[in-house]
Order: sequence, then C-alpha cells, then structure tokens
Amino acid sequence: MTASPISHQLHATSLSRALPVLGDWWTVLLIREAFVGVRLFSDFQSRLEIPRQTLTNRLRELVAQDLLYKRLYQDRPVRHEYRLTAKGLGLYPYALLLWKWQRRWGQQSPNPLPVRLTHTNCGQTMEPVFGCAHCHQPVGLRDVDWHARAATAPATATATATATATAIATATAAPAPRTTRHTVTRAVLDDARLYRHGAFVTADRWTHLILSCAFLGVTTFDGFERELGIAPNTLAQRLRVLVEARLFDKRPDADDSRRFQYRLTDRSRDLFPISMALVQWADAWMPASDGPPMQRVHRGCGHALRGVVMCSACSQPLAPREVRFEHTTAQVAEPA
Repeated sequence: MTASPISHQLHATSLSRALPVLGDWWTVLLIREAFVGVRLFSDFQSRLEIPRQTLTNRLRELVAQDLLYKRLYQDRPVRHEYRLTAKGLGLYPYALLLWKWQRRWGQQSPNPLPVRLTHTNCGQTMEPVFGCAHCHQPVGLRDVDWHARAATAPATATATATATATAIATATAAPAPRTTRHTVTRAVLDDARLYRHGAFVTADRWTHLILSCAFLGVTTFDGFERELGIAPNTLAQRLRVLVEARLFDKRPDADDSRRFQYRLTDRSRDLFPISMALVQWADAWMPASDGPPMQRVHRGCGHALRGVVMCSACSQPLAPREVRFEHTTAQVAEPA
C-alpha cells in the first residue's frame, strides 16, 4: 500500500524502537515485578505462573537488552538474582503510570499491585501524575499539539495522524533488533486478562500502534489499515478486542451507516501518558541519529513538552528510591 507523501519526510519514531524490545506480554510483566522488588528466578516464576523455559528465555533477553543484570548471590549451588540496570530503571515513569491505570481501570489479579505509594521527599501518600517539566502542570491527550519537525507551523490533525502513523508502520516493518519476536496469544487477549492488566497495551505491538493512531486522530477501519499497513483480519481482531475492553467506543459513521467509527474512551485516553513515557524512554535510551520526527508542544505553556512523572502532592519528579510502596499485608523492598 502506498504511503502518504508526507510520510516520506519522517524518520522512524521512538515508539517503533521501543516496541520490539517491550512489545511482549511476559517481558512487560517481568519488568513490572522487578520494580516491586522481585529478583529471584523462583519468585518471578511463582508470582507470574510463567513456564520455566519461557522465563529463562525472557530473562536472557532482558539481560541481553541491558534492562536487567545478573548478580551472583550464592556459590553452591550457583544462584543469581536479576536487578534493574540504569536503562531498566529508566522505565520507572512507565511502570508508575501503569500502576495508576491499573488501580483506576483494571481488576484485581492473583498478585495484586501495591495499594499505596508514598513520596518520601514530602512524606505524603500520592499518585503519579504525568506532567510538563517546564510548568509542572498535568498533561493529557488533549493538552498536546503535534508539529512536524521540519515544518514552521503545526500540521493539521489529519496530516499529522497520517504522517506519524505511516512512519511507525514503515519503521516497524524492519526486522526487530532481537532474534525472537513474541506475539500475544488468544489466551492473553481474552476479556478477563484485558481488564486485569493494563500491561497488555504495550505487550502487543499492533494494539499499541492502533491506539497510537487513535491518539493522533484516526477513527476508521480504512484509516487504521492505510496508516499501519496491517492485515485486515489482524486489524479486525485487535479492534474487536479494543471494543470489548472498552478502550474504543464503536459507533455507526454519521455519513455512512455501513461503516463504523472507533472513538477513544476515558479508559483509553488514560493510556496516553503511558505511551508517552515509553516514547520518552526510547528517545533517551534508543535515540535516532537525527532525533525524533515530531515535536510535542504543551498547549498550557507553549513549550516543547518534556514529560515527567510527578508526585500528586508536591509536583516534584519521582525517582525509584524516593517512592515507598505498600501491599495489603507487607511492604516490598526498593527496586535496585
């Protein structure tokens, strides 16, 4: 399918580099567990009920991607623990925002997430808030304008959506930087697990890319198919899942009753900060040689948006060692 002319002016997005690394169900859950202090192979296996060989493979990949490192803690027999590297700790904003989405929209799972976060710098119980580093105000989907980097004026919503989404599709068509690509199974994409884990959005590459198109204004089946170059049957299956998960509101097109519009819901708009945190992590740790193709501008203050995850009580940025988290029965150690 021929790409739109404006798409030829764009380069690969940061998202397209992040998803081959994190676009896997088990990988996302392992990173989540690492942030709540899980370090041992046996603990990962028991908490996630993950097959042993699958766990071995994913941990090996996370070490190869420099997200985790192995540390010897026992000589006889030899035993290692897995700790987050600096690159892995860079995903902390992403992990915090996943926690927030899960607390609001998800369901309880066999291994519930922490119920309370405390910012040790101010001593207050808080929630993570995605905001602008310049003005320290909260930022949501409707607070961001998108500019083509080479343009002198903001692109229209339709042109921006077309260009950005097509650039994503072009970049993701290239082979992933790892040797193994994992796909989400139908068992994962059923209703119960969708409602249970917000992680499924980044754990499935196509789901995340479809949502990214929707964030930029795409609303129709034809539009998603054109901008992503996705197979119609794959698109139909993912759209069905997104509708069942109440992330899209499917309604007849006002101009053509044979077609449908797929509109974002409050539940899916709340995923926008998570996607942005992932993009900014890739900007920092997997940058393109000539920078990101799009400039994000915060409407509230007019400055280029550098998103930061802040404390809801004091509006200061949150760092891993400055957040204490508690479960219902016991406090978990810091992730280090």
